Amino acid sequence: MPGSKRPGKQPPTRVTSLTDGERRRLRASVKNLHLKWGTWAALASALEVPKPTLMGIAYGTDYGSVEFAAKVATIAGIPLRALLDGRVGPADRCPECGQLLAEEDGGPTNT
Repeated sequence: MPGSKRPGKQPPTRVTSLTDGERRRLRASVKNLHLKWGTWAALASALEVPKPTLMGIAYGTDYGSVEFAAKVATIAGIPLRALLDGRVGPADRCPECGQLLAEEDGGPTNT
């Protein structure tokens, strides 16, 4: 019958909140991106969020959301699940070898 519900069957729920660990990893990712973008204002503009909100998430006074984490993952160029699971390295290091990247060209330094 159209519109009838099956007993005992619940519709799938959408997860909209982050766990404590996911929030901690989101904060770390935001701080790493801040290093790469140089200023909070530039990063806030790229993420299309107010600077106070961005800084609140970075320093733990704002929880953030799955939607915000998805924006961070997009800007970082990584899958959302990798960001939330903590499979991300520092923004100033090569993801393959860990070598410090040169700021001006994004390539490895000669040190």
